[in-house]
Amino acid sequence: MVRQLLDEGVAGRRRIRGRRLTGIGVLVVAIMALAGCDNGDRLTRAADREETGFAARQLDRARHAEIKALLEVMAPELRRDGIEKDLRQIQSLFPRGEPLAVQLVDFRTHSTSRGVRTVVSFQYDFADAWVAAEVVLRTQGDDFVVSGITVNPLDQPLQEIHRFAVRNLSGAHYVVMGLAGLILAAVSTALVRCLRAPLDPPRKWLWALAILCGIGRLTLNWTTGKVSLSLLYIQVFSLGAYSSSPYLPWIVSLSLPVGALMFLVVDRSKGSTPPATSG
Repeated sequence: MVRQLLDEGVAGRRRIRGRRLTGIGVLVVAIMALAGCDNGDRLTRAADREETGFAARQLDRARHAEIKALLEVMAPELRRDGIEKDLRQIQSLFPRGEPLAVQLVDFRTHSTSRGVRTVVSFQYDFADAWVAAEVVLRTQGDDFVVSGITVNPLDQPLQEIHRFAVRNLSGAHYVVMGLAGLILAAVSTALVRCLRAPLDPPRKWLWALAILCGIGRLTLNWTTGKVSLSLLYIQVFSLGAYSSSPYLPWIVSLSLPVGALMFLVVDRSKGSTPPATSG
């Protein structure tokens, strides 16, 4: 709760600063909302891609053991002795009968020295079982070839497996959440002090931008507890959490708030916020 001020002059200035803080809060929320919309739209657009339909047809062939048709679209390096046995093993991982629903859960594409590589992932919902299936495609001229198929039966749907829940947490979860709390406190404190400082507008907003940014990136896969670190990375916000779709794990991301720490050090060394520079 905002503390009521007795001095009317100070109260007026605080109202102006309060509007600035509210504006920044709205901006942050809007950016996060737009990022979430972009993730959903990405799969919506991918559902109409030619690669998605091609991958789905190959999985249907695998489910129905149409080995000859599958071999015709397999990459040359996969056409080896034993490939037919492997394809029949893939077919055995699917329950009998037709799925109740098939959802596109992920779509990734990037260029390689051998052509464009695309990974298309689906979830198959059967009456009492679920299957996660992934097809790796590669362009070959004007056509696609299958360079990999992975099928994994599931005990529960991906939405439940990757649901953001606070249970069965590992030590890594608690460490990352503790760091997130410290980063949030540092960034919030520095940002508030910066916006209240008697700085020239350009200097103030440059400081604010620096405070919001972080260097390096520590990520936590919320489902598996796996932690990864990238040192050469600049993140617009020093902490965040995102999931590309309900079928994929949540990723908690932290960065070292160098700008916020620098501002707090300068602020402390001068006994107040950094003074404004004159012409």
